[in-house]
Amino acid sequence: MKKLINLIRVNFSLIALIGILAYTVGNHNVWKGWDKAKGHPFRSDVAQYHSYEVAQFIYGDLGFKFKNKFWLQKSQTDTKVPKVTMGMSYVYAPFFLIGHAIASMSDEYAADGFSKPYGEVIQYGCILYFFIGLIILRKILRRKYSEVAIGATILSMFFGTNLLFYSLGYSLMPHAPLFSLYCALIYFLVNWHESEKTKYLMGMALILGLAVIIRPVELFVFIVPLFYGIYNVNTFKEKLDFYKRQWKKVLIAAGVFFIPIIPQLIYWKIYTGGWIFYSYSNNEGFFWDNPQIFEFLFSYRKGMFVYSPILIFSFIGFFYVKSFRKFALGLSVYIALIILVLSSWWCWWFGGGLGMRAMIQNFAFLAIPMAACYDKFLKGEGLKFVPILIAGLIYFNLGFHYRYSNSLVLWDGMTREAFWMNVSIGTDVATKAQKAKLRSFYSRPDYLAAKDGKREISDAEPQYFDFTRNNNTKIIKKISFKDMERKGNYSGDSYSGTKSLETSELVKHVLSFKGVLNDVLPLNKGLAVRLSAKIKPFDKGKVVSVIKIDKKEGKGYYSSKVIQNLKLNEWNSVSTILDLPKDLKTDDQYKIYLFLPEGRRVLIDDLSSDFVHK
Repeated sequence: MKKLINLIRVNFSLIALIGILAYTVGNHNVWKGWDKAKGHPFRSDVAQYHSYEVAQFIYGDLGFKFKNKFWLQKSQTDTKVPKVTMGMSYVYAPFFLIGHAIASMSDEYAADGFSKPYGEVIQYGCILYFFIGLIILRKILRRKYSEVAIGATILSMFFGTNLLFYSLGYSLMPHAPLFSLYCALIYFLVNWHESEKTKYLMGMALILGLAVIIRPVELFVFIVPLFYGIYNVNTFKEKLDFYKRQWKKVLIAAGVFFIPIIPQLIYWKIYTGGWIFYSYSNNEGFFWDNPQIFEFLFSYRKGMFVYSPILIFSFIGFFYVKSFRKFALGLSVYIALIILVLSSWWCWWFGGGLGMRAMIQNFAFLAIPMAACYDKFLKGEGLKFVPILIAGLIYFNLGFHYRYSNSLVLWDGMTREAFWMNVSIGTDVATKAQKAKLRSFYSRPDYLAAKDGKREISDAEPQYFDFTRNNNTKIIKKISFKDMERKGNYSGDSYSGTKSLETSELVKHVLSFKGVLNDVLPLNKGLAVRLSAKIKPFDKGKVVSVIKIDKKEGKGYYSSKVIQNLKLNEWNSVSTILDLPKDLKTDDQYKIYLFLPEGRRVLIDDLSSDFVHK
């Protein structure tokens, strides 16, 4: 038994890799992130990353004049170009060509860039990239830390964070490929400083260029190699001498850095008229004077430590800098700065997804202090129950992955109540009643307000949606009051006029509008429903605005938005907007209503409802 335990101990990191591989293979049908309706994984952001190779290899038209559904931005020359840069198309390209060859030789699949061979081969390719990254990470950590500490780090990063979701289910997103690139970056960085061999410097430069053209914000990662090896005045002088010796190589490396970037610059020049094109021009930018650092790290909506709490060991590891002191300064400055930058973005929660996805690639760097932390604990310098805590945090993370895959964790609308209800459900199958209650807790952010500089509000603050200042909504149809059903009594306490509607505590569906979409469509692109009112509550509880679509064929649609933290005994101005799906038909029936989940006494006045085109 002792020999077996010792064998496991000295090979634990390898066993961890094998375990991750076995999990990946064994859960093949779980992690395949395919859109069931479309039959391929190219949806949302991934479709946009995929647009370049489709345009080039399928249509031979990078001007995107062919019929397409990609998110294109109009340039100053009236041409349309993808919103994203072409970096991920480089990542996809080898596997795209394999998939294209398979589809072209097949009578079963269309050679259109979207059929099954493309999706499967590219997805397998991205997972292969990820495993190569894990292998490199293990190789790096073995220089300093014990096998057990390395294995625990690899398992923690994979099973204990949202890296699991983005390395398997959403592997075509840029986060896991960037994670692997940063593992390789660390490897090349260390070897270049130790051997001064040109190949390592050129490899590092190429990776930096590729990272930047995948996500331009990755430019800040230059801080890591810039500060590597500096931890006092003497090492600063040594770093300057090192660069002096290497200046010719560094100059060549600068040219290598631009190799992945130059095609993008040329493309922009041809199709937009300028070498640089800011594609996020639709009122999207940074608010440097108001970064949402606390929300970024700790909010129930997307907080990094809330949805990947095991990362706390990485930050504890920064106190053990001696074991990785050559990295300590660079990593500290970079991690602090990138959190500041990302939390200053207008959409600090980064749209839909599980947890704080914008930080995932940086887990390659955070693995180093995590390994340092675990290594110290294993040497008796930490708490004895840490292994149990690690296992518990991994179990917690797997539970949230399970619940997210079962639509219990809303991609951008989580609140404190929704979070803890998910915890209470555990791994059990949620009942219809539980799902309904969860929906009442969700609170989706106001994207339009965020673009205008209204920073995301905390769960403790009133969550109102004021659309009076927005010029981006066009009223398509005002909903007539003759189509409204009222449940309640009239009250002389009104916001305006002489009457308001007073609800009964026994009534949950207070107000509703019903109709058919025949006179709204086909204007279904960017179509939404707006519901506004003055509300005066007398007791605690929630008010929920709801849109429900009933279809004669296919699955219906349901969307809701919680109006929470209403001030008691006074009038509150409330306006919510609910997005509608794109696949609407003229005979679809709609129902728009205010819902009181707990039943409560409120007054409602100055109600209006309309369809808007954003």
